[in-house]
Amino acid sequence: VSMQFVRSLALGSAAVKCVNTQAFTAMTRISARSLFTKGNAIGSANNSLKTLAKYGEAGKDGQGEKSDGKWRTMALTSAALISVSALISEPSETHASSAAPAFTLPELPYARNALEPHVSAETIDYHYGKHHQAYVNNLNGLVAADPALAGKGLVDLIRAAGPGPLFNNAAQVWNHTFYWHSLSPTGGGEPTGPLADAIRSKWGTFGAFQEEFNRAAGGQFGSGWAWLVSDPAGRLRIEATANAASPVTDPAAVPLLTCDVWEHAYYIDHRNSRPAYLAAFWRVVNWEFAAANYAARPRPRL
Repeated sequence: VSMQFVRSLALGSAAVKCVNTQAFTAMTRISARSLFTKGNAIGSANNSLKTLAKYGEAGKDGQGEKSDGKWRTMALTSAALISVSALISEPSETHASSAAPAFTLPELPYARNALEPHVSAETIDYHYGKHHQAYVNNLNGLVAADPALAGKGLVDLIRAAGPGPLFNNAAQVWNHTFYWHSLSPTGGGEPTGPLADAIRSKWGTFGAFQEEFNRAAGGQFGSGWAWLVSDPAGRLRIEATANAASPVTDPAAVPLLTCDVWEHAYYIDHRNSRPAYLAAFWRVVNWEFAAANYAARPRPRL
């Protein structure tokens, strides 16, 4: 407990001695209003403390008994504001000394407007700044509530969790981070090198691969993801997963890139047209990231 907290309570208690039952009722009303204005309560309390010190314990300001009502009003206000400021400032001090959250929102690998005109800055603001952040916040709350989860990495949490909030939020934190890296301001076109060879070996042409990927992404009912995945031997496949499901749950799977087909990924820019969103996705798809994951198998780069 901080010394400021103890001092505030002591001064508030002393001031209360100067008021009667009617004044106490008024004090509670002031306190209730002050709870909604933390900064004003603390600032007013500090000013009231200075005034109390100036007038002294006798409660006089040099004008004799005529100032008695003024003194009682000042004591009343001070008691209310001092007590309120003590109560609402103490949690912030406690919070400042608490442990840092287990997970933080990863930085985007580009500026929020860097994918325009294919993905708008407004979409990034909501998708990354609101949705992705919410998954991080939810996950931190779940981890903080269960000491058995302390110190566990994100992938470990995903693979150990059963169906439910822990899996949903942990997987969505990982899926979204992977998705942001699957996009690039300098993306688009076709892959080159070993990944391009593996795509041609599996599908014959890049166009045939792209058509199958679009069918998986466009055909995913409701919310979910479309993935290009490799096994440790380099054999490719396309997967569609629902909601938060992710190939990262399979230790033998190597995710290469993903496309988010939750509506919050595209509704601002394309309303309900998932095909229009997929067309924009191919303009910014990050083949360098996918190729790096393919080269790094059996583990993706992230």
